[in-house]
Amino acid sequence: MADRQVVLTRATDEDSVELPALGSLEEVLEAFAKYNTAEDGSPRRNGMVVLHGPGMVVEIPTFGETINQAMVTLKEQDYAFMVLWRLCKASAWRITDPESGQVFG
Repeated sequence: MADRQVVLTRATDEDSVELPALGSLEEVLEAFAKYNTAEDGSPRRNGMVVLHGPGMVVEIPTFGETINQAMVTLKEQDYAFMVLWRLCKASAWRITDPESGQVFG
């Protein structure tokens, strides 16, 4: 089965033009850490933090003061999606499938 990509964001007001922040980098890393997802010790790439977790790889752009979204590549979809679902429910984030436009959470 091919890898699937989803985007994590915070729910927006219908009138809002900007994405609300997931939190600061430290807050986002702490949220992921609770679900066994963290950096692997490799040096950070330019403007990007990469996390590895159960069945997934998470890329977080770090160009601003806050984090507005994270791109998740699901390597083992069934397992990783359940972990993401719990994380998003606990953090008031949502999962968006950019291919279908489907939104979860």
